[in-house]
Amino acid sequence: MRYEFKEDGLYLICGKYKDKIDYKDIESWENKNLTFNPLASTRIPGFSLGDCYYSDEGSTVRMYTTSSGKDILLIKTKGIKYGITPEKIDDFILELEKRVKE
Repeated sequence: MRYEFKEDGLYLICGKYKDKIDYKDIESWENKNLTFNPLASTRIPGFSLGDCYYSDEGSTVRMYTTSSGKDILLIKTKGIKYGITPEKIDDFILELEKRVKE
């Protein structure tokens, strides 16, 4: 699981799966625990990848995480919610704030 800050957006990468979030599309973010619904999605032990339904969000969250619900950085965009688990969350948020403000 990798998260890369590039000039044109934040890249979420796990093997052949990739998503790009344009900085201009990011509306907000928050660190939270999500309630995983095992009937609404599939996960592999050790990480969560793809669209998973979370009832406490009332929608799906596109997950690129090493956890199914604990300590998720939830990034809300104009169309999709993304869940990620960066190792150094405070440093990650500082860099995200800087790039979203630009």
